Amino acid sequence: MKKLIFLTLSLTSFFLCDGLEAVPSFSKNLGLDCSACHTAYPQLTEFGKIFLESAGEILVQEKYGMLSMTPNPLSARINLRPIDKKFSTDSKTELTKKDRLLKLRAFHEIEVFLAGRVGKVFYLVEFEAEDEWGDKDRNGFDVRFTEGYAVYQLNENFNIFTGFASPFVLDGNDTVHHHKVLRRQWKAAEYVPETSQMLGINGKYRNFNCIAAWHADFEELEGQDPKNLSFRAFYNYGLQTFGAYFSHGKHFDEASSRSRFPFYLYGVDAHLRFKNTNIMVLLGFRDEHDKKRDFDFSIEANSIFAIQNTSINKYLTSIIPIANLDVFIDREKSSGIWLQGSTGVAFYINPSVRFFPMIEGTLVSPSEYKHKDFRVLLTLDIGL
Repeated sequence: MKKLIFLTLSLTSFFLCDGLEAVPSFSKNLGLDCSACHTAYPQLTEFGKIFLESAGEILVQEKYGMLSMTPNPLSARINLRPIDKKFSTDSKTELTKKDRLLKLRAFHEIEVFLAGRVGKVFYLVEFEAEDEWGDKDRNGFDVRFTEGYAVYQLNENFNIFTGFASPFVLDGNDTVHHHKVLRRQWKAAEYVPETSQMLGINGKYRNFNCIAAWHADFEELEGQDPKNLSFRAFYNYGLQTFGAYFSHGKHFDEASSRSRFPFYLYGVDAHLRFKNTNIMVLLGFRDEHDKKRDFDFSIEANSIFAIQNTSINKYLTSIIPIANLDVFIDREKSSGIWLQGSTGVAFYINPSVRFFPMIEGTLVSPSEYKHKDFRVLLTLDIGL
């Protein structure tokens, strides 16, 4: 009966309707400029955070009036990756032939979003078509359902949400759900609950916010029955946000065809804002059955340079230098410490077009790993 109820709610969210990502139709739908929710995309203003955490509705408050999405949304985004190249100091033994190839892609991904409101229900659904040209068994684009969820507003302080997404989907602080914000992975994403079936509630009291969710194991094809619990709380102190989370569940065991191996994810995080500079920090831990504890310390800084009221404003709206550093232990491979980093500059020609050259690679690896590699990426995101 529990599984039937959960499946019904999930299907409801799918047909009514990733973290909540801004899509170009949001501003058109609301009749607002993009700057209402973003200082410079993708960083959120206070107004933008309230919009996200209230599930697409700005509730009646002293500063803001009632404002809601309308049920007529459609948006898409094309991700082009013309260059994807890996280099290595020991490419003969560690990098595969596929890794060493210079990949040139005309179209890498196309994402289609549906988002809006029906009464008090806010919904978002995402489909993705990805070029699987490197897979001999596939030809052309592979289309799949990526995320979808619905949020019902109980009142101005509480929402109920369900669907297939991260259990922390309504957290707008760019920390535990950060790997979706700037559209690149960072290692800390492995230390927080990821996309899965979920049912949860989020609430707030003054500057205190909390999220509680019942969900399945993250990104596993089998054993998606919801047996995991996750909690998150964060406090807004002026422009600074400090939070913590805890998740407990069981991995699926193929031999017994049931979920049986317990695991724990927990950590603390902060999003520090100083004028145009954002610093995001996460210290996460992972305890799994019959394994030693792994940890990750991730820090990312970016600084937003917005160009306004100039002769080139219509061609360029913001430049965002980004630097990331990850220190982590993965004891499945080694008992030593790894250090990885990345740096790049995101050029936003407008909120719908981003050019993002980036370099990422291994800076320090355990002594038994002589191999170090780095990767050059050149991507272009176009919102429609």
